[in-house]
Amino acid sequence: MVITELTDLKAFYDFLGQKVQRKEKITPEQAIAEWLEHVSTVESIQRGIEDANAGRTRPASEVIQELRERRSH
Repeated sequence: MVITELTDLKAFYDFLGQKVQRKEKITPEQAIAEWLEHVSTVESIQRGIEDANAGRTRPASEVIQELRERRSH
């Protein structure tokens, strides 16, 4: 799925079509909730990629060390 289509009605239609094709037992409310969760997840990943590309990241080793220090206090 193209990320720019996440709020597009066709993308949602395709998402529902996949559920129907796999014969999943799902209510309309559950389908909408899953779709919104999917959109939120993809948006979070996009923000993370943008942060990394903009240099707004820290090395994992630095973060792990900081977490260890907090835990030991």
